[in-house]
Amino acid sequence: MKKLFGTDGVRGVANASLTCEAACDLGKAVGLFLFNKGHTKPTVLLARDTRASGPAIAAAMSAGLMAAGADVLDAGVLPTPAAAYLAPYYAAHAAAVVSASHNPPEYNGVKLFDGEGRKFSDADEETIEILMNERPRLLGRGFGRRYDFSDAAIPYGEHIAKCAPCRLDGMKIVLDCAWGAAFAIAPRVFKELGAEVTAINAKGKGALINAGCGAACPDAVSRYSMELAPLGFAFDGDADRCVAAENGKIYDGDKLLYAHAAELKRRGALKGGAIAGTVMSGLGLEKALNQSGVGLRRADVGDKRVLETMEKESLVLGGEASGHIIFRGDAATGDGVLTAVKTACLLKKSGKTLAGLCEPLAEYPIKMYNIDWGGADPLSVPEIAAAYGAAKAALGGAGRIVLRRSGTEPKLRIMAQGEDGTAVEQAAGLVKEAAERWKLKIEN
Repeated sequence: MKKLFGTDGVRGVANASLTCEAACDLGKAVGLFLFNKGHTKPTVLLARDTRASGPAIAAAMSAGLMAAGADVLDAGVLPTPAAAYLAPYYAAHAAAVVSASHNPPEYNGVKLFDGEGRKFSDADEETIEILMNERPRLLGRGFGRRYDFSDAAIPYGEHIAKCAPCRLDGMKIVLDCAWGAAFAIAPRVFKELGAEVTAINAKGKGALINAGCGAACPDAVSRYSMELAPLGFAFDGDADRCVAAENGKIYDGDKLLYAHAAELKRRGALKGGAIAGTVMSGLGLEKALNQSGVGLRRADVGDKRVLETMEKESLVLGGEASGHIIFRGDAATGDGVLTAVKTACLLKKSGKTLAGLCEPLAEYPIKMYNIDWGGADPLSVPEIAAAYGAAKAALGGAGRIVLRRSGTEPKLRIMAQGEDGTAVEQAAGLVKEAAERWKLKIEN
């Protein structure tokens, strides 16, 4: 059973649960893993976001990789999806990104991709964790070398531009870069496509990354979409998420998925007649898709799980309400900048607004709770499982409830959604109270 890796790589508070020593050990394990896979001289593309802890943790990761004999292509600050794209572009055997994505500034982490730009499988992560725990000696192994690849953003930007179905001349767009990895590349790509860009939170101030801004807190881009430009996009710290705003209204991943699914269906390009979502995808998305003859295939949380479902069912579009959206064929992971460009082009070519495109998608009452949680699987606790079953039965076919441990933070996520707001509140509250009672009992 994996303990180090969560939903999306390794994640923790820097210099606490994630130290430079751990990053070095992880680098050694990844290097040895690649060597054991038959790569006698492994090459790993390494990138990071703007966090203050990033240079130290990336240097430690690089040291571990080189100690295991791997060459490191150091790309510096770069969005996570850029590293995924550039791994096969540069014929690297893997890519590693030092980032904690949407988490607060004090967090950091490591995401791993294979040579095809896909996130490492669970089995591969388990093997790497075993190697870390064994702490193998590296006597007799030659050292790898570090190479400066700080211009790696250029081919990634060219790739995004090639994926754009049209130019964006005449469009005014606000970009909230969340003080993160997209602060340079996103405004440049949009400007090169002809858009008039206002970039906010667009410097490499990692001490502020995701702090009251970005995809996880889109109020900023919502406000600016009323004041400076009618359309805006917000990214998270490593720019694998995108949330849009139009004239002050926020459009999350569910709404963007619906808009693109409807357009693909209209063009006869929606392979499989469905899109992939997750257990957290909203009821409104599912109902609107079904009414238009499009299916929704639900995967576990994480864009890695979404991609697995897409490949299994030959789907071309998938994503999460959080803003991870995968345009399969153009990317193998969520890509915020790509999503923003494709959405802007959809509006430009159609002559429509997001409000018009998303009109069939109804808003349903929703209630979410996040509880600090370091305990067991909640459904293994009888009283919590009973409360969850009762909440599910109470909502019936008019709603749904999700209970899960976060894979990126020590949190318990509770989400209820349905047609009746009172029933939704009661269902979520029932599970929350049971979880808090059990937590209080074991703490005392």
